[in-house]
Amino acid sequence: MSMNSTTVLCLDLHFTIAYVMSLATHTETGHNNYIDLGDVSEEANGKYTLQIFAEFFHMYELVDQALPGMEGLFGLLRNNLTEKPAFRAIKYLISVLNDKGPNFFPNTLTYTLTGNLTNVRQLIFQKRNGEFYLMIWNEVSSWDVSRKFDLYPLPQQLHLNLQGGYILSDATLYTFNNNADLQTINLPINNNQIIFNAKTDRISIIRLNNGTNSNSGSTTVRTTSTAAAAGIGGIYRITPKYAPIEAVFVHTQCFELLLNGYYHLTPKNALNQWIDIPMCTTIVGVLVQQWSWSNSECQQGKLENIE
Repeated sequence: MSMNSTTVLCLDLHFTIAYVMSLATHTETGHNNYIDLGDVSEEANGKYTLQIFAEFFHMYELVDQALPGMEGLFGLLRNNLTEKPAFRAIKYLISVLNDKGPNFFPNTLTYTLTGNLTNVRQLIFQKRNGEFYLMIWNEVSSWDVSRKFDLYPLPQQLHLNLQGGYILSDATLYTFNNNADLQTINLPINNNQIIFNAKTDRISIIRLNNGTNSNSGSTTVRTTSTAAAAGIGGIYRITPKYAPIEAVFVHTQCFELLLNGYYHLTPKNALNQWIDIPMCTTIVGVLVQQWSWSNSECQQGKLENIE
């Protein structure tokens, strides 16, 4: 698909239909270690915690309270401040993915992942130096609730093949053992492909480097600027081109000014997709969707700063 050069502005946005749908906020989640009432061991919680951070990013709570029963066992740290596996898991995850600095516009990476992909989940990150970090895990049980013991699913071999002109120079595998300690393995590369064992219920992270030490993945051709650089911030209302209904944005998307004066929105994590209102409907409460570019009025709207 070919498009004219446009300017992309990235804000912290979240899509919902105004006056029809309420914002949903995850406030807390997690496991406690009170096994007698059907929860999980500290070891299993360490594995589940990384999956929760990969999917939700909310955790209750930091330290076990001095309370009897399950309410006293939700912490990442024990009441005496010693580390549980869940605490170590988060600590080491931060050490691997930490990338403090100014906002930047990430590039895209084209790859294929083959092998036994049953229950496999994956996320791709990029740091400011251009390195990509592929997070992979199996969404399978680490704990048998009825019989109250830890489970150890067998590793699965996966093949990662880099495409789109990205020439891999080195790769590192970060894994967590059953105690949530971090292990680092340098992976051999053969014809721009990596073969490795996924740690089943334990998250694996693969660092990918093409040797340029720069932000150099394949990109969509467009002129970009951050919202902060453009002096844009706050909460926005977008009115669909085809009907006077409203939507408010308060989390993470990018929006792009078209030549006709209207905007369309692109999810930051899927730059080849656009926010689309199904069939240009005016039905209240309809869920919007992520869709390929159709150049229809269902994907265009007027933008207005309301805060």
